[in-house]
Amino acid sequence: MGRHLILMDAFKGSISSNEAAEAVASGIRAYDPTAIIDSSPVADGGEGTLDVYLALGYDVKTAMTMDLAGRPCEVEYAVKGTDAVIEVARICGLPMRRSEDDPVRMNTRGVGRLIAQLRDQGITQIRLALGGTGTTDSVYSRKSVVDLKMRRVIRFCFKRIRYLRRILFNAQRILFNWKRSSM
Repeated sequence: MGRHLILMDAFKGSISSNEAAEAVASGIRAYDPTAIIDSSPVADGGEGTLDVYLALGYDVKTAMTMDLAGRPCEVEYAVKGTDAVIEVARICGLPMRRSEDDPVRMNTRGVGRLIAQLRDQGITQIRLALGGTGTTDSVYSRKSVVDLKMRRVIRFCFKRIRYLRRILFNAQRILFNWKRSSM
């Protein structure tokens, strides 16, 4: 009798991490029917990430948003208290693309809409699993939908970073000139 720990990631577009683990477990049981088997889903931040959080005690919820082409879609996300996890691939992932979709027009606005809904429900921490998306717009649409206040905070931070870079550059120049003059 052996003891086995199975940690499987999803196989993109074919089987989930839980299904993959069960397939491995059935192979082990065929060889050793008395085997003790423990399994848990794992993910790299893309497809299957939600399963990992559900295994950690999060509850699955659903909400309406829009997919990568702007079509209405129902999406699952995980919640525990005021913490939520969104697997972006479930909203705008590669498997959701259709042959008639224009790749240039694919976007992540549906993610931004879901973030806004969760914030309105009192969710204070939102984790985004970003792997497996079928869009090229990066975070632009997510930021544009969330709200103007957030954009102001981001703009404020970038201004402060530019200001700090100027201070550091001037300090570097002064230090260089001081070292040169003391030689």
